Amino acid sequence: MLWCAAVSAPGSTQVLSEAANVLRRKFKLDYPNIAAAVAEVCAACHVYVVTSETVAHALTLGERYRHSYFDSLILAAALECGCETLASEDMQNGFVVESSLTIWNPFV
Repeated sequence: MLWCAAVSAPGSTQVLSEAANVLRRKFKLDYPNIAAAVAEVCAACHVYVVTSETVAHALTLGERYRHSYFDSLILAAALECGCETLASEDMQNGFVVESSLTIWNPFV
């Protein structure tokens, strides 16, 4: 999940979509319960909308840092909304992106 101190617990539309997919596929939740969970997150967090510019930024980051496209999309969204810290269990703890965004793995 995307987390930063600059804005109250932001997340991107891509992260929100991934969460909905996991709730359906792995946890077998029905759509009304997924919709309720998504609405709760949207009410509590700033949701950053991924744009075509974010996608282009992600492609540049993916090439530069060799992350997957979807991880790069999360990085691009975090950078664009001014995050300084990104919580991720999938990326290397302490890794710094563009000299301004630090990856924090809460499980390390």
